[in-house]
Amino acid sequence: MTAELERRPTRRADYLAENKALIALSREMVTSPNNILQKLAETALSLCHAGSAGISLLEPDGLHFRWPAITGAWATHVGGGTPREYGPCGTVLDRDAPQLMGHPERHFTYLASVTPGIEEALLIPFYIEGKAVGTIWVVAHDVSYQFQAEDLRVMTNLATFAAAAYQMLASTARTESALAELVVSLGTNESLVNDIRERAQTEAMLTDFSGQIIQAQDDERKRIARELHDTTGQVLAAVSMNLSQMRRNSTPQNLAKFTECQNLIATASSEIRNLSYLLHPPLINEIGLGSAITEYAAGFEARSGLKIRVEISTDLGRLHGNREIALYRIVQEGLGNIHRHSGSVTATIRFLREKENVVLEVSDDGSGMMRREDGNLGEGVGLRSMRERIRPFGGSLIVESSATGTKLKVILPQAYEAIP
Repeated sequence: MTAELERRPTRRADYLAENKALIALSREMVTSPNNILQKLAETALSLCHAGSAGISLLEPDGLHFRWPAITGAWATHVGGGTPREYGPCGTVLDRDAPQLMGHPERHFTYLASVTPGIEEALLIPFYIEGKAVGTIWVVAHDVSYQFQAEDLRVMTNLATFAAAAYQMLASTARTESALAELVVSLGTNESLVNDIRERAQTEAMLTDFSGQIIQAQDDERKRIARELHDTTGQVLAAVSMNLSQMRRNSTPQNLAKFTECQNLIATASSEIRNLSYLLHPPLINEIGLGSAITEYAAGFEARSGLKIRVEISTDLGRLHGNREIALYRIVQEGLGNIHRHSGSVTATIRFLREKENVVLEVSDDGSGMMRREDGNLGEGVGLRSMRERIRPFGGSLIVESSATGTKLKVILPQAYEAIP
């Protein structure tokens, strides 16, 4: 298959369009993970000039492929699929290699009824822990376009994203299934409400499960951040080096275009670094929470214009059991809320030790939080998320708000522990 593609004339690589697409996919994976497979199919369709494109996933029974995402002329076939042992995708997994197929309906006769017909199809496998679990594919429906070596290169890169998306969706599905089972268990066993001992056990289960969900989210953020840095970041670096070499031999007419491309790549690289850092700040592991908060506050101040004062006790050691990442996320959420909602031009972060407790305060001089009709403060998703983060550690969140400002105070009992 590779030899056939190499024999064909191929277009020049459009690295600018590819980089924009990869950045858009990275953002989609973070902001709308349930739509990532459809976004992948749309990206493949666009970059490879195909008539249709889609994702095929091997079902748990191992007997069928399902099409969870399709775009283009075949968009109405989303949710369909093909047999594992008698179909193009099965051939790809059997041969463990990309496949270029012309008129596959001649062999897989059930495809003859699918319209529009298949002139040519390019299918690429993707892997989880070394095992092929699906394919990403593009289809040409007439002779006006033949796939090229450049399409193989682009699709191979997209297959890497497909693997990461598959892992993320599988992890989310397992978490939601476990939560549903827990909710059903609690709803059908009325004795849990009346029996104090069983209620305490249930609370412990919820606390543990909440911690597992947050840990899974943080692990997923860390993995995506690493993928962005190690994969997309390296691709952009290589493209920039190639452009630098080409720029030396360019004509005066093309010099401005090369400079524009390099500036765009620099901007994309900067966005990826920022996104990777926000997903998982590496400084926490290296220099500790106090210094990481100071670094983040300085960057947030530069980006938002908010004047931030940071006060951190000098006797703070390292915290164990993911307490540091939990507090760091609360700082992120707190500063974001101040910038978006408070109207304050200043903010204060205090991080200190009180006896055996670690205390984190984030405050502002804004207009205060809105209150419900009963006079109590309304709590949105942000505050509930903060409470869930500290619940596994027996922590508490105190919110004080008036017309002169708001203060969030997090207390983690017996959380102080030096790490050798």
